[in-house]
Amino acid sequence: MATGVAREMVGESIRELEDRFGSFPVNQTTLRLSPEAYADALERAEAGVADLYVRVENAEGKVLHVPDGKRPRVPRCVGTLRDRPVERARRAVREATGVACTVDDVARVTIAGVRNGSDADAPPAYRLLVLFEGSPVDGTSENGVWRSESATPEFV
Repeated sequence: MATGVAREMVGESIRELEDRFGSFPVNQTTLRLSPEAYADALERAEAGVADLYVRVENAEGKVLHVPDGKRPRVPRCVGTLRDRPVERARRAVREATGVACTVDDVARVTIAGVRNGSDADAPPAYRLLVLFEGSPVDGTSENGVWRSESATPEFV
């Protein structure tokens, strides 16, 4: 698939999210990756795969995180936007933390132009990064941690 088609799929996916959730901020960024990571990003872009992050905030204003090595992060998953991303995101939160949640809104979307750090002539891969906002249906956490600050990756 040509990168132009992948870019078009990103645009269509944003329109589909806007139809469901209304308007939200859309950011753009460029990431330069190793040749191996770039090849993976290009394959995912051509398949229409998006990175889905979910920031679940409880009534006390604390945000649900998944322990991830040295520092916690908000729950995330990958999936295509054609395959019910809201359901996929809710399921990922439940599987990672044990907390059932709703997905209420889109906080922001980032279009990442991924470049091959070793080959300036390689075409960019366009990836979609979606940050959903959610609320817990039940606050019982098996594997998750509630924190005062949200550890959302800066490029999302």
